[in-house]
Amino acid sequence: MKNGPSCRSAPGTYVLGRCAAILLWSGQCEAFVQTIIRLEVNVGRIRRRVHSWSARPEHEAIFLTLPGRASTRRVLRAILVLAILVTASSSAVLADDTADTLLQRALYFSDLYNWRAARPYFSKSQQMYEAAGDKRNALYARLGAIRAGAEPAPLIKLSYMLGQELAANPLLQSDKELRMFCLIVKGDFDGESDTPAMRSDWTEVASLAQPLGNTKWQYRAQGQLGFADFYDGDLPGAQRNVAQALIGATKAGDIGGQIFYLSTTAGGLVLQGMNDQANLYAIRAIAIAEANPDAGYPIIAHQARLSAMVQAGQVTAAQEELKKLFARPEAQASDDQLSELNSMGAQIARSRGDLPGAIAYLSEAVRHSEIAGDRHALPEFQSALSDLHRLTGDLSQAEVLARRAAESAQALGYIPLIPKLLNVLAQIQVSRKEYTEADQTYDRAATIQDVMIGNADSALGKRFRGLAWWSACDGRHDGASRGRSHALAWKIPRRAASRKAA
Repeated sequence: MKNGPSCRSAPGTYVLGRCAAILLWSGQCEAFVQTIIRLEVNVGRIRRRVHSWSARPEHEAIFLTLPGRASTRRVLRAILVLAILVTASSSAVLADDTADTLLQRALYFSDLYNWRAARPYFSKSQQMYEAAGDKRNALYARLGAIRAGAEPAPLIKLSYMLGQELAANPLLQSDKELRMFCLIVKGDFDGESDTPAMRSDWTEVASLAQPLGNTKWQYRAQGQLGFADFYDGDLPGAQRNVAQALIGATKAGDIGGQIFYLSTTAGGLVLQGMNDQANLYAIRAIAIAEANPDAGYPIIAHQARLSAMVQAGQVTAAQEELKKLFARPEAQASDDQLSELNSMGAQIARSRGDLPGAIAYLSEAVRHSEIAGDRHALPEFQSALSDLHRLTGDLSQAEVLARRAAESAQALGYIPLIPKLLNVLAQIQVSRKEYTEADQTYDRAATIQDVMIGNADSALGKRFRGLAWWSACDGRHDGASRGRSHALAWKIPRRAASRKAA
């Protein structure tokens, strides 16, 4: 494999269901829906299992519909947060597989946005390439392993490291395909907190994809730039670019792309209250995923469908549907799936006014997430659980959980989410008459906010931001922000209307 496999890893876990958010502001939403509905889906291609290991998708997003009022940010963070849930049987690494075979298999799964299944293949092929002295493909495999979570670290740290590699590694300077793959991985991470860097990443991906003849990454990059447009307030540009990406995925028979865009669009329609249309999109996404098992379990589509049922007043029917999902043997064998199913149960319980039931469900969601070792959803879970305890009058436990939520977001590098979570913590401290502590918490939020507003896409700027951010999170600042309006302390720039993942 002299030139290595084609670069087909799709972005998305970390850019969490963004096309759904585009629909939230759209006065032309109905026209957009009708445009997509008119597109014919090639049933023959959907019903056929994918055999090419270098083709297809992008739908790792998890639509986190937690107890309480749904927020656009929860939808946005959906893709920046969890991998699509899958069984491990399809990802067993065989002892006699060659490094090339393993890397091709890894790229096949990652292109389906099934990063969980891809990770062992990336990791094993990296080891084999390194042992053989193949620096180019060892780097290719390592980049995929990083994106698949093999090297856990805050996203800002991973982004900085990849930026250094892009600037200094000769392989990434000369090999266009390898450079594009690295930018795709970095673009996913930057979409979480750094819009200028994200835009730069995906602009270069698009420019590289064209001479490489990679049509798929041209329209996928266009969709990602649409998300950047949304963060920067260019709503017409956002709608145009995201719509074209969805249309491109549908016309190309891009299985993962279709599942991703259909699912996240269903989530956006739920937030619009367009429950019938949301259900239609969710059902289509579920059908495509079921016809292509390697794509993984379409949890985001199921969540959107259940949310649409709840909003339409079909709470009992949603509860019965949830029971069926819980009863699936593969669900009972997966802590990941049990975590997400319990979060759905919490939403349904809260809609019935059953706060103790919602607390029980969400506590289980946190427990299963921790067992699975997948902590991406923890900040939102813990924050929602904190709110439930607040509503029941248990302010002590609410404060504990609010603090954990902020700490989890810090550990994961979800910078834009931290001021919001600190604001929740400060409000609880005020309710408990802990005014000094609340003032300190507000100051920390304001300091982090200042760091975010001073966003710069240089290596030095990113390094400084990282250091300043960690210092602020730990409460080590000079108090220069003291006295600022507390209302400003928790606003999230570019994503104030939104969860990168959701």
